[in-house]
Amino acid sequence: MQIRKYSAIGAIALGIVATLGLSGCVAVQEAPPHRAPHPQPAAVQIRTMPEVIVEERSPPPAPNWHWVNGYWKWEYNRWNWHPGRWVATAVPPMPKPIIEQWGPPPSPRHYWVPGHWIWHPEMNNWFWVNGRWYS
Repeated sequence: MQIRKYSAIGAIALGIVATLGLSGCVAVQEAPPHRAPHPQPAAVQIRTMPEVIVEERSPPPAPNWHWVNGYWKWEYNRWNWHPGRWVATAVPPMPKPIIEQWGPPPSPRHYWVPGHWIWHPEMNNWFWVNGRWYS
């Protein structure tokens, strides 16, 4: 009978110890480490071309001379106006702007200068200057 008494007490004690032991094994989910939010991309700075300047034409210097319209050209970190002029050869009209696709700026200090047409006297035609990032 003595053995049975100790067995019952042992079983109860073992149950209490097991219960207490398991209560210490509560799984707690650890919070993820704090991360700074991704910086929102700054608005892209675009150096848009100013409005075209309307110029008064002087009379042609000779018969069969043709007018090249003035245009804006990106030079020396700014838009510079190149006035219209008379040339001795036929002048095609300036083509429509080319729609360009560009990626994100290389750094926050970069700005985008859109592509534009310029008159190329050696080619006797309009020449497209691709847009690009500047800083």
